[in-house]
Amino acid sequence: MRQLRQMGAVIYQKEPGLFGWLLLSCLITGIAPIFGIVMPKFMLDELLGARNFNKLMGLTAILAFGTLFCMAAKAWCKKNTTVFLERFFMRMEEDMGKKPSKIPLTESEKKSVMDLYERGKFGLDSLRDWNENVQKIGGGIVTCISSGAILLANQWYLLLIILAANLFAIPCVKQMKKLEVDNAERSVPEDREFQYYCCIAYDYRYAKELKLFGGIDFMLQRAKENMDRILKINHSYFTKTGCFSGFAASVVELETAVLFGILGTLLLAEGITVGMFTMLYSASRQFGQTLNGMVTAGSRMITDILLIQPLLEYLRLPEEEETGKWNKEVKQCLKKAGKGIVDWEFRDVTFHYPTAAKECLKNCSFSIHAGETVALVGKNGAGKSTVVKLMCRFYQPQSGMILLNGVDIQTIPREAYRKILAPTFQDFQLLPFSIEENILCKKEEEMTGQEKIRVNEEAKRLGFFDWAASQPKKFSTFLSQNLTGEGVLPSGGLAQKIALARSVCHGGAMVIMDEPTAALDPRSEEEIFEQMADISNDKTCLFISHRLSSTRLADRILVMEDGAIAEDGNHAELMKKGGGYRELYEAQASQYWDNETK
Repeated sequence: MRQLRQMGAVIYQKEPGLFGWLLLSCLITGIAPIFGIVMPKFMLDELLGARNFNKLMGLTAILAFGTLFCMAAKAWCKKNTTVFLERFFMRMEEDMGKKPSKIPLTESEKKSVMDLYERGKFGLDSLRDWNENVQKIGGGIVTCISSGAILLANQWYLLLIILAANLFAIPCVKQMKKLEVDNAERSVPEDREFQYYCCIAYDYRYAKELKLFGGIDFMLQRAKENMDRILKINHSYFTKTGCFSGFAASVVELETAVLFGILGTLLLAEGITVGMFTMLYSASRQFGQTLNGMVTAGSRMITDILLIQPLLEYLRLPEEEETGKWNKEVKQCLKKAGKGIVDWEFRDVTFHYPTAAKECLKNCSFSIHAGETVALVGKNGAGKSTVVKLMCRFYQPQSGMILLNGVDIQTIPREAYRKILAPTFQDFQLLPFSIEENILCKKEEEMTGQEKIRVNEEAKRLGFFDWAASQPKKFSTFLSQNLTGEGVLPSGGLAQKIALARSVCHGGAMVIMDEPTAALDPRSEEEIFEQMADISNDKTCLFISHRLSSTRLADRILVMEDGAIAEDGNHAELMKKGGGYRELYEAQASQYWDNETK
């Protein structure tokens, strides 16, 4: 009952009008069969008795118009109920789509949460079954009351026979419910894996590797193994469920045969009329089938609620809490940031990812002064990208603090803090919308003329203006063909320049570039870094790059080793020092020396 109340509360919160239409639909669904049970009795009695033509036509008209009215009313209710239901389903899907962006990354990366998400999607499908079962039970109650009243008023013992027969079917229904819940729970990990294979098959980005390296057969083998496991799980479920379902159906048919025999005996003994035989038999069969259907629907509804519970649990997962407060220190900090003054300090920061035991950062300390362009370099796995993620507050360090203008960043309101940052990530994503919408992250209708001018300026500075201007719809051209057939697919370098423009147009005082030129050729990379001073004008800039030729343009270079800062200085100082930076730089530079130079 607790789960049922929770489900009802969710529906009332999203679509309170749905309850009224469900109730009306149940009443009409329950009343409709009564015309087919009662009216034939009077028609047969009249046909075999007085044979009054006018009365017979009147009864026929009542049956026809009553049935027609019920059909029209059911269709009307169904239309309105469907409208409310579809709107309810869409709102639940919308909540399901919003939730991942609200859950802390520390939680969303856990396997238990990913499985709960997959079970939640399965719960969305179960919502439709739940609605159908509610209508079956509601309509069935009305039908059982009316048909049961007919039996009680005439041959009450028939009702006891029907109830006794259905008692034998209840254990079968309970077993089917247990099997369905168990099957759903055991199938979740396998279903999630299969959906992953489907996503890879749908995503054109994987097509080149799969074709060239024989990956198609490999993927099909993995998918087949996964499917075999799913079939093995489902085989036992369907076999057992079929047996229980068949037994329950046999009980109902046996009950029907017994009732037919009793009523037939009464008819032959002239204890009842032909019309009464027809009415009682129809009422008995309707009561038995409806009762059996209600028991099955009730069991399925309970199962649906159990399957829907993961959806409700997922939607109730704790969201990122707003830890910031608008105190005097925070206001002063943001006032400075608004003027472009952003002084950063990592103070003894230690961090490890939730899914990893090893620490990525260990007592890491460094500072970035306002107006500086700082390069962060180091070998793979040194912790460079982790620094960026912590600065963006995607994660929170286990110990230590990150300070902005002397204030712990965790104490700054999240939305205000994000306005300070202008990051470009190594694994950036472009949206399937227009070029302008990708850069400004707002609908074109909401863009001001000044914002569009800014987009053009940054496109010229970053070198993709001519490309965008040559497209059929210029900056209104979509960057995908997923939503329109007129979209374009930019090259990796163009995509990265668009992502950089998005970062710059965001207007944050702190420009962060995590491998901003990874997809660019050396010449394009050189152009980007030559413009770095212009891009970060009046701003503070932190960039990560594996190509150390670009670090010469930085005011300072921070060298990371094993999660901490090992060296700090400009290019000349670090080369003179002869440490890890010089070793990395010369290792890369040697690749461009020819044999004569060596």
